[in-house]
Amino acid sequence: MGGNGYELTAVKFFNGRYHMYFTAPNTLQGGPAIGVATSASPAGPWQDSGTPVVPPENNPYNNNPGCSAIDPDEVQDASGQRYLSYGSFNRGISVRKLSANGLTSDASSETQIAVNNYFEGSNFLSMTATTTSLRRSTITAMGPSVVTVCAWVAH
Repeated sequence: MGGNGYELTAVKFFNGRYHMYFTAPNTLQGGPAIGVATSASPAGPWQDSGTPVVPPENNPYNNNPGCSAIDPDEVQDASGQRYLSYGSFNRGISVRKLSANGLTSDASSETQIAVNNYFEGSNFLSMTATTTSLRRSTITAMGPSVVTVCAWVAH
């Protein structure tokens, strides 16, 4: 994917392999993107998929340039569908469907689940047939981050 290293990773095991979703902070296309690398072992070696799971883009909600696609996390629902959450302070938190192999995402399935200019750093806590619990950080100019839990119903 280019860039200058991996950060903000989430490592998940499925389909007999470890999948490390990561933020590539400075891509050759400009701006951050989310990539994925796979390995037979959590200690590596890791093989980059070669293409972004979420490419660099402008903010889809207000078209500001340099939308920060960061803080990835992955979860599978009861039907076997995998999802990727990601986002940042300036874009909010979004969720996209992942392919069965976890190497690509469906941009047309993107749903914003937390508003921009307030939340970032989401992690899935649980997913059931009716709700998904997500931990997220609240960031304001008035004080420190606060961790909150929300329920997202979109099944």
